[in-house]
Amino acid sequence: MKNFLAYFVILFFINSVNAQDLCRVSGTIKDAETGDVLIGANIYIQSLNKGAVTNEKGFYSIKIPCNKYKLTISYLGYNSIAFNVNTEKSLTHNFKLEPTSLQVQDVTISSEKADKNIRSTEVGTIQLDAKDIGKLPTLMGEPDIIAGLRLTPGIQAGGEGNSGLYVRGGDAGQNLILLDNMPLYNPSHLLGFFPAFNADIVDNVKVIKGAMPAYYGGKTSSVFDISMKDGSPDSFKGSGSLGLLSTDLTLESPINKGKGSVIISGRRTYFELIKPVVSKTIKTTKDFFDNTNYYFYDASIKAQYKLSNKDRIYFTAFTGKDEYKLGDEEYKVSNQMSWGNSAAAFRYNRVFSNKLISNITTGFTSYGFNLYGAFDQYSLELNSNIRDYYTNLDFNYLFPSKSTLKFGFQYSNHKIVPNELKADVLDINFNSLLQYLSNEYALYCDAKFNLSENFTISSGVRITSFQHVGPYTKYFEAIPGQAEDSISFNKNEKVATYNMISPNFSFVWMLNNKSSIKGSSSYSHQAIHLASVGSVSLPTDMWIPSTDFVEPQKVGLATLGYFRNFFNNNFETSFEVYYKNLNNQIEFLNGVLDNVDNKKVEGNILQGIGEAYGAEFYIKKQFGKTTGWASYTLSRTWKKFKELGPEKFPAKYDRVHDFSITLNHKLSDKWSISAVFIYATGNAMTLPIGRYFIQGNLGNEYTDVNSFRMPSYHRLDISANYKLKTKGRLESNLNFSVYNVYNRSNPYFIYFRVKGDVDNYYLSVKPRQISLFPILPSITWNFKF
Repeated sequence: MKNFLAYFVILFFINSVNAQDLCRVSGTIKDAETGDVLIGANIYIQSLNKGAVTNEKGFYSIKIPCNKYKLTISYLGYNSIAFNVNTEKSLTHNFKLEPTSLQVQDVTISSEKADKNIRSTEVGTIQLDAKDIGKLPTLMGEPDIIAGLRLTPGIQAGGEGNSGLYVRGGDAGQNLILLDNMPLYNPSHLLGFFPAFNADIVDNVKVIKGAMPAYYGGKTSSVFDISMKDGSPDSFKGSGSLGLLSTDLTLESPINKGKGSVIISGRRTYFELIKPVVSKTIKTTKDFFDNTNYYFYDASIKAQYKLSNKDRIYFTAFTGKDEYKLGDEEYKVSNQMSWGNSAAAFRYNRVFSNKLISNITTGFTSYGFNLYGAFDQYSLELNSNIRDYYTNLDFNYLFPSKSTLKFGFQYSNHKIVPNELKADVLDINFNSLLQYLSNEYALYCDAKFNLSENFTISSGVRITSFQHVGPYTKYFEAIPGQAEDSISFNKNEKVATYNMISPNFSFVWMLNNKSSIKGSSSYSHQAIHLASVGSVSLPTDMWIPSTDFVEPQKVGLATLGYFRNFFNNNFETSFEVYYKNLNNQIEFLNGVLDNVDNKKVEGNILQGIGEAYGAEFYIKKQFGKTTGWASYTLSRTWKKFKELGPEKFPAKYDRVHDFSITLNHKLSDKWSISAVFIYATGNAMTLPIGRYFIQGNLGNEYTDVNSFRMPSYHRLDISANYKLKTKGRLESNLNFSVYNVYNRSNPYFIYFRVKGDVDNYYLSVKPRQISLFPILPSITWNFKF
């Protein structure tokens, strides 16, 4: 550690000395029409043969000898500009580039570098900007960012009605999902059928599947970092869509003559209104529609204001809620589920110099679900929620050698209610509440070094202290013949403390201008766990913190990949392998009803080990009238818990085969079409293989853990876009789409109808598969002004 610190002190001193006769030119580069930042724009000085590239915030910085120069600012798909500067001192210059109006037949103008995939220094990372998102296959009228990412290697969906993301063997609770730096715990809509976020508010998306930088902490599998647009600083703008299933509207406006801006968006479905029509039109909807009903809404806002050339403030908020109902009139069964997110954050951005930038962020986020079930004279209500308050202090330091240093401090206060149970059984009421409080502190440091033009390394470390605090009552197992014992902890009294060190390392080696090798390794920790209460894919899984009885998860990761482009970068390919060592993984010993007793929840949590490994193949055609990509992942994920037996078993989200192909074709200036096909191995689950009576009581015999496979999941979606005539400022198009073209009944879950007569020893058990979404045609009008 001493050598590590000494190295940075020497490096800082050398750069300070060299900076005495140099001046720095810095600023931002944006799209002149939309106001969006341009990531990867080039600033070049020909006389010095020197340049710079904008980062994910559209910011550039270049240090040059103090003199007069001509700067050339360029970005593929935009008109370049030349600008003369006199650098007697350090200067700030912001630029806006106009999109090119040049149209060449059979040539696609892309907004990103054609060889970006091989030259990118971010290992295991997928990055999309607003223009890339607009090219994603469209279903139900709007691009689905999360669904588009599921079509890439290593990122798998959980099946029908499962919004969870399973990245390289990790479970749904091991992904860090950030919306404009606000963490979200379950940002799903209609069980993953609709986009989690309105694409009109998204500026860019970064997904990290490899070693996560130390800045991103608290999760062990992946990062989904989604940045919202700032809103137009120049004029009032709007966009939206009107479809058969949903409608949305986004509005942008400048504040105080361009000193700030605001963007606000809202969405709402009305499926419950068209359900009767669909049920009458499609005669094979019994499994889909007869007993179900659902809808969602969401809203978001982002405002930013420039206090001075060095100071800017931001406010961001998001809220969303889903309602889902399922019933069976024949058996007098009714169920209702609702879940939703709320989050808000305030950020202060300060530019201390052209080398040092800081951000202070404070905010909150919450997620909760409610489950209500009734059968005859019985009813049960289960609530669960998690709420965080957090404060982050982050610094970015830029070195003249293009090396970067990022460091800071992060704090979170967690309040978790795994379950609150309310029951009414034959007019006998029951109420039980369980909650946990905890504090999480972290220091982090990330550094990136360009050792040569062909070799870049990145390394970092995160030091975390997680504290479970009171008020809290710890229960001990009862000794036969004695009363159950317990210890009570007062407010803020420490119950358990875990100190963790999480390092990471990655490298990029450019073999030539067509190929590269990338690798990474990391050892990460996670103190907030998502515990599954069953084998079905429902949002009733519970969040549990680390306590005396539950230790933080530990995951070791190693990846290696080969990237190669062909035919003048028209085709890009990649092959990657990964291996994960999983420790302190979480499972519930019994079902949900055995975990509502405050004294038994922690006792029913199992921790075990596991491993995940796989190979990922990817090919993409980038240019021409026909574009698209295909991906295939061959993988296994195993778990082992001594309480469940001596043998390892496949995780419920274990997907041996996961294949998808995406095609886009431009028929003319007005018409374009796209298609997506998906195939995946069915989910693993545990099923009863027999039932029997013992002294009048019904007993179950089960298969080995997760030894049964649901039927394979496969589906074909198609869509077409027709560009309507522009009228003044109004631009619009019609989207025609068909979801599940051949009406595949993909399984959502399987349950058993049981009828019996104890006196006559009669028992009838019939399995029933529930499917959610049949063939669904849709037409949507998209517009912007």
